[in-house]
Amino acid sequence: MDPHAATLIQTLKGLLREDPRSIFDDREENRYFLTLVNELQGHAKDLPAMERGFLGRLKWIRSRSLMDVAFARDVEEADGRNYRATSALSDEMARTQENMWMHEANLAASFHAKSLVDKRIAALEEELAGLKKEEKGDSRRCSWRHHCLIAEEA
Repeated sequence: MDPHAATLIQTLKGLLREDPRSIFDDREENRYFLTLVNELQGHAKDLPAMERGFLGRLKWIRSRSLMDVAFARDVEEADGRNYRATSALSDEMARTQENMWMHEANLAASFHAKSLVDKRIAALEEELAGLKKEEKGDSRRCSWRHHCLIAEEA
């Protein structure tokens, strides 16, 4: 076996033995791990069967790690899109609520104005009815006076 390949295997075994979670949690450790696995893969044909099995497990870990990283990126992007969409929806709901309040205020003002107009119309109708009664009364008086004046002249 190539001495460089043996060193790579020992380094990778040491990484997995010491703190395997750091390979996935720390980006620098992950890059270092992936670089070592890729280098070791270049020596795959020179490795004994046992080391080839170890390389197979490392490749599985690497592919799993890459899938997890891609999945994490997808989740982060989706979360970002969801956050932006939720923020936009929240802003739109706030604007809609403000518009509703304004419409309610306008509607209340319209109803108040309509009731004032209705009251004024009713008052004018009463006044008109009163004027019509006076006019009828005046016309009767006028006609009565007219008859009286005519009778006095004769």
